[in-house]
Amino acid sequence: MGPGTFLLALATSAAWAWPAAVDLTGLTVSSSDVDDTCSDATGSQEVDTTGASSPVVGLYDDGTDLTFALLLSAPPTTGPAASPTGWASATWTVLIETDWDQDDEGYEYALWLDGSSELVVLSENTTKGAAFDSDAPETDLSSWSAPVGTTSTATGAAATLDTSATGCSAGDTAHYVLITVPWTDFSTYTGVSDADDMAFVLGAGTSDATPDSDTAGCSGTCSGTWFDLLSDNQGDQDGDLLEDSDEVRDYGTNPLSDDSDGDGLSDREELWSLGTDPLDPDTDGDGLDDYEEEYVYGSKPKKADTDGDGLDDYEEVIIYGTKPAFTDSDLDGYDDYEEVMVLGTDPNSSDTDGDALDDGDELDLYLTDPLDPDTDGDGLNDGNELLTHGTDPLVDDTDGDGLLDGDEVYTYDTDPLDTDSDGDTLGDGDEVVTHGTDPASADTDGDGLTDAAEVGTHGTDPRPNASDGGG
Repeated sequence: MGPGTFLLALATSAAWAWPAAVDLTGLTVSSSDVDDTCSDATGSQEVDTTGASSPVVGLYDDGTDLTFALLLSAPPTTGPAASPTGWASATWTVLIETDWDQDDEGYEYALWLDGSSELVVLSENTTKGAAFDSDAPETDLSSWSAPVGTTSTATGAAATLDTSATGCSAGDTAHYVLITVPWTDFSTYTGVSDADDMAFVLGAGTSDATPDSDTAGCSGTCSGTWFDLLSDNQGDQDGDLLEDSDEVRDYGTNPLSDDSDGDGLSDREELWSLGTDPLDPDTDGDGLDDYEEEYVYGSKPKKADTDGDGLDDYEEVIIYGTKPAFTDSDLDGYDDYEEVMVLGTDPNSSDTDGDALDDGDELDLYLTDPLDPDTDGDGLNDGNELLTHGTDPLVDDTDGDGLLDGDEVYTYDTDPLDTDSDGDTLGDGDEVVTHGTDPASADTDGDGLTDAAEVGTHGTDPRPNASDGGG
């Protein structure tokens, strides 16, 4: 058992001795020893400030029994402090947090010593609502006779002196009230068996379990929340390797869930490894869960636009299907943002128009339209013009012969780079448009005279089956 738990006071074997102050483990809040302000209450109802070697509130756990100690500014007893005759008319209380439910603020159980009845009582707080120092528990689960004891008498509670500690006033000696309980009894009534799974607030009161006179760690009336006052503990109920008290007080995470925001990443991983917000499934607010960004998409869960291309990660993944960690998903030389927002090209295809030319090359080298496979509209796509025919993809009639490059290639079988493909000295365009001859044959009608000779010298018709009989 570790420090941070307490049990119900109950009579134990006469051989058992109360722990000395030096045996106590002092309780802390946010890693600082619990302290208290002097003179914010009076007598045995005032929690004392700590002395040189003694904690204000402490625990002793030997594995069988658990003892709580509360330092007071005056003896909690009547009669001589060294040999008391009875308890003072007051109560001393340990409020116990067991479930760490942040939506159910307040203690679950109270273990308290009633000086008037000489009983140690274990009570359950079934209805929470008022401030804890005025919220009395509703149900008493059990009680044990607790006459005044000393360090040599094993009863449910004891009053002791600590001569090594100095009280609020110079020369004063600190006084402890101690309560002990066996684990078996406490576990029977509460179902809790591990001290590390609990945290505590101790104080003194007037007539019931509420510490309405002085609460350890408060100056007069407590202004902090319940979780601000709870002692630190080493419990880790959700198994995320974060202590429950740290989750509640320091991180605001749920100690009963290892993934407080439900994004698929444990609270510990978010806090210690990734630096993401364990209370927000989408730390950067880009519309993608932190887990998806880290393990599915390869983007950064703390940066809405991982690659800095002007498209946020959600737009890249969900809307455009681009890679959120790469500025140029298709490697065509243009950022995804520019392709989507400026050019209208496909950021996932390096050749948007499918003409065998990369969009970047069309824009930067050839000045062609990456959205139109045939920029000059001549019937040849830009890739064919550049890579196969050597024609100009920006000029529909590269050789200027009056025929479109596409027509020369696909219709007339002429050379789009040569104005006179058949070498008959008639231009390809003249042959097709004016003379009706074959621009791919120097002697269209096969009569032994070139088309040019028939047209220019003989005045005959170079077409086959001409009426002049030239063919």
